[in-house]
Amino acid sequence: MELDWQHLQKEIQALGRQEYRELVSRLSVLLGHFLKWEYQPEQRSHFLHYKFLV
Repeated sequence: MELDWQHLQKEIQALGRQEYRELVSRLSVLLGHFLKWEYQPEQRSHFLHYKFLV
């Protein structure tokens, strides 16, 4: 899957302050999940497995 980076940039710039904070918060949580998945494979739960498959 390829992203349309220019369109994504315009969408992010059009966000309001609260929406931007929400986006940053959700991306931070997602990054944390990816890091746990990558560096703590012994602690992978069915919950995280499901999140990455959906």
